[in-house]
Amino acid sequence: MKKTFLIIFLLSLVIMACQQELPKNGIVVISPELAEIIVKIAGDGQIIGVTEECNFPQILQFKEKVGNFGQVNLEKIALLRPEYVITSSLEQEGVAKDLEKLGIKVISIYPKSIDEMFAAITELGIITKTEKNAEKLISELKEDIDELKNYQPKNPKKVFVEIYNDPIMSVSAESYIGSLVELAGGINIFPVLERDYSRVKNESIILANPDVIITTYPGIDKDTIKNRKGWEHINAVKNNEIYTIEDVNPDLIVRATPRNIEGVKLLRSVIYE
Repeated sequence: MKKTFLIIFLLSLVIMACQQELPKNGIVVISPELAEIIVKIAGDGQIIGVTEECNFPQILQFKEKVGNFGQVNLEKIALLRPEYVITSSLEQEGVAKDLEKLGIKVISIYPKSIDEMFAAITELGIITKTEKNAEKLISELKEDIDELKNYQPKNPKKVFVEIYNDPIMSVSAESYIGSLVELAGGINIFPVLERDYSRVKNESIILANPDVIITTYPGIDKDTIKNRKGWEHINAVKNNEIYTIEDVNPDLIVRATPRNIEGVKLLRSVIYE
């Protein structure tokens, strides 16, 4: 704690000394979904730094790396002299506070629903001065979503989404991923949870008997799921309706971006085709 405070204090002195000499320039983005939206509406020219997870579109891989999603290099960000640092999610609240102590302007945007994703696009359009592009993108996305809503499967299937395995965690119907499952025509077996992303009991999954299982994290394979105690009675296991990140790119459904349209179509294809 003392070491972190000392680093922030020393960096503050450096920034104050340079404040009158070096102009601020560009944006540092430490959220992959927000970096993706910015490139979509404004290109990559304003982005001067990103985290390792900012891997789409490919142009972002050539930007200066300032750490990873959960642990950024404060010194690197300070030396870049950004006009803004754009952060996301509860996990980045501590980083945001440390940056603000350095006198760096932080904008936190954390879309937790499709409507909030539209609001994020609008806000990023204002920040990057590309409001018309943002409005156009939102209009196109709303048309795509309206079209997706028209789909009504004859025999809706129950879906279990597993976002982690130790402990087993899933998503509620109110979560971002849950809303995409609904758009795809699936029925989330956990409509209500303690939190949007929460631990679930093994017995509850078996009792719910999902028709489809979708995992969103690396390091899990279908055989491991099939061999879990009691899961041989689950329809998804009996019918081999288990899909991992090899089948569904998690970036399409975990990140709140325009690519969610593609993600919903992919979910629909694995659930019903």
